[in-house]
Amino acid sequence: MKEGTGSALFAALGGTLMGTYPMFIKTRAVLAARPAPTAFQLYKSSTVFVAGAAFVAARLARGAAPGYSFTRWGVVSAFCWVPSGLCTIISVPRIGMSLQNALSSGTTAVLSFLAFWLVFGEQMKVHSCGRGCTFYLAPLYLTICVVGMCGMVFSRDIAARLFPGAAGGSNSGGGTGGGGAPSGGRGDGTGLSEGTQLLDAAQGGSHAQGAPPGDGGRGTGAWLTGVLVAILGGVFASMQYAVVTLGRKWNEDAAGCYGKDTPDCPPRVAERFDDEGSWNFSFGCGAMVAALSLYLLTPLASAVAGSGGGSGSAAGVKRQASDEGDPEANTSGAQGGDGGDGDARLECCGGASIWPSLHWKVLRTAGVAAGTFWVGGNFLNTIAVSEGGQSTTMALYVSTQLVASGLWGILWYGEGGSFHAKGVWSMSAVFTLIAVVLLGLEKQ
Repeated sequence: MKEGTGSALFAALGGTLMGTYPMFIKTRAVLAARPAPTAFQLYKSSTVFVAGAAFVAARLARGAAPGYSFTRWGVVSAFCWVPSGLCTIISVPRIGMSLQNALSSGTTAVLSFLAFWLVFGEQMKVHSCGRGCTFYLAPLYLTICVVGMCGMVFSRDIAARLFPGAAGGSNSGGGTGGGGAPSGGRGDGTGLSEGTQLLDAAQGGSHAQGAPPGDGGRGTGAWLTGVLVAILGGVFASMQYAVVTLGRKWNEDAAGCYGKDTPDCPPRVAERFDDEGSWNFSFGCGAMVAALSLYLLTPLASAVAGSGGGSGSAAGVKRQASDEGDPEANTSGAQGGDGGDGDARLECCGGASIWPSLHWKVLRTAGVAAGTFWVGGNFLNTIAVSEGGQSTTMALYVSTQLVASGLWGILWYGEGGSFHAKGVWSMSAVFTLIAVVLLGLEKQ
C-alpha cells in the first residue's frame, strides 16, 4: 500500500470511528436508563486509561527506553477533554448526534485554526492577485464554515420559510435531531437524565415560565441548551489540542530542540509526547482523575442546580414535574430513582444514596464501546497524521467524521425533521464540510 493511500485510509477509518461513537449515547438502553453524564463519562475515561496503560505495557515488553516518561501536559489536556465529552453526552439526546457532531467539530476547527494562526504563529498561504497584490482565503473559509453551521442549526426554520406548504411535518423524526428547535411535542425529553434535566431547570429551559406554546414547557429550552452545550464542547476540544501544541513547544524549547535546524530531542522529552506510548497513559491518568472527581461532585452539582431551579433537590424536580403532568419524570430508570435494573449505586450515611447509579448492566457495553471507538479513532488519526502530514489528513479525518455522524443520525435515528429540513441541513453540512477541508489546506 502506498504511503499516501495508507494515511488517507487511516484518516478515513479514524474519522468514521470518531463520528460513530456518539451513537452509543443514544441507544434505547441508554435512553431508558438515563445515566448521569458523569457516570457515562467515567466509563469512557476508564477505557482511555486502560488503553494508555496497554501502550506503555507494550513499550516495556519490547524493552523500549525510556519505558514511560510522564508529562503534566497530558493531564491538563485530559482535563479539557473530559468536559468536552460531558458536553457530547449532554447534547446528543437533545439535538441529535448529527447536529451535535457538526457543531462541535466546526467549532473546534474554527477555534483551533484561529489559535494556531494568531497565537502559535502558524503561517497561512498567501495568494497572489497580481504585482504587489496578495490576499488570504482563510478568512473566507472561516466565514463559510460559520454560515454553514448556522444553516444546520436553523435548518427547520429555513425550510419552513422556503417551503411553507410543506413545513407541517418539520417535527417528524423524533423531535430532537438535526437542526431547528422542536415546534411541538416533547420528543426532546426522552432519554434526558435527571442530572441533565436539572441543568435545564437551572437555566430556565425545563418547565420554564414563558416557554413557547406547544413544546411542553421544555422543548425549545432543552434544544437551545443542547446547541449551546455542543458548541461549548467544541471550545473545550480546541483547548485540548492547544494544550498539546503548547506543551510540546514548551518542552522542546527547554531542551533546545524546538523548530528547524535544531538537534534531536532527548529520548525522555520525545517520549513524553509519543502518541503510541507515554502520552496516552499520561492523558488516561488525567482523564480518570477528572472523570472520577466530577462523578463524586455530581450530588453537589445536582443540589446547586436543583436549588437554582426552585426544587432544592432531584426529587423536588420530579415532584414538580409530576404536579405539571409529566409522567416521564417518575420513571424508575431516571437517575435519582432506584436504578430500575439493580445496577450498582454508591451509598453512604447508613445506606442513603448520594451518588448517581453506575448502570453497570447498560454502560458496561455502551460506555466502554463509546470509549473504545474514541480511542480507535484517535489512534488511527494519529498514525495518519504521522504518515501523511497535518493539513490533508486532518481535513479528511474531520470530513469523514461529519459524514459518519450525519448518516447515523439521519438514516438510523431519523433526525432532521421533514424532507425539506433534511435537505437544508444536508446542504449546510456540505458547505461546512467543504469550508473545513479548504481551511485545513490553507496552512503552509
